[in-house]
Amino acid sequence: NHSIQVQIICDTNKKIRAVHTGFPGSVHDSRVLRETDVYQRIDEFLGPDEYICADRGYPLLPKIMVPFKSNSRDGEIFGLSENDLTRFNKFFSSRRVKVEHVNGLVKEMFPCLKRLNVPIRNDYQHTRACHIIECCCILYNLIHDLRTAETLDETARELLSTQENRQRVPVPEQEYDDDILDDEEDLPHANLQARTKRAQLVRRVLENL
Repeated sequence: NHSIQVQIICDTNKKIRAVHTGFPGSVHDSRVLRETDVYQRIDEFLGPDEYICADRGYPLLPKIMVPFKSNSRDGEIFGLSENDLTRFNKFFSSRRVKVEHVNGLVKEMFPCLKRLNVPIRNDYQHTRACHIIECCCILYNLIHDLRTAETLDETARELLSTQENRQRVPVPEQEYDDDILDDEEDLPHANLQARTKRAQLVRRVLENL
């Protein structure tokens, strides 16, 4: 068996904005992120008030936000209560879960992705498998864009409706052991600028909840 990492970024409307494939499934998410065009040119990819909502497997960076860990000291440092952090994490999860919904929708629309019937014994076959995944993501976007068009086929409409209903159940945040991971305040990538940005974002979010 062979698994391939697929890293997807979608917007709040569940349209895929970036997809990166190729790494073996065993490679850590943060390593894959560092190799993407999005990471290397993130200021071109995101506007001034746009952020990527990632799970705790990713680093906290000025343009990549992650939820607060249970042992985070940022509440005390930035004058935020424990309830503030909890409310923000709940709001954050409601936004981040959209990419989980997209993952589910793509797999339901294209069942071949659940188990690619492609032997991977050399670079050519590996590239072919990656291209199949990328093509499915492109087709998903085309269907997504057609949803509001008058020419949308009724069968496609029913398919989208059925798959979205299946995906409305919230997907839980992937758990990471806080005892294994270092405190985010001690990690080099969790710099003061990123933590300050997140604290500012918390205040903006809570003002509108």
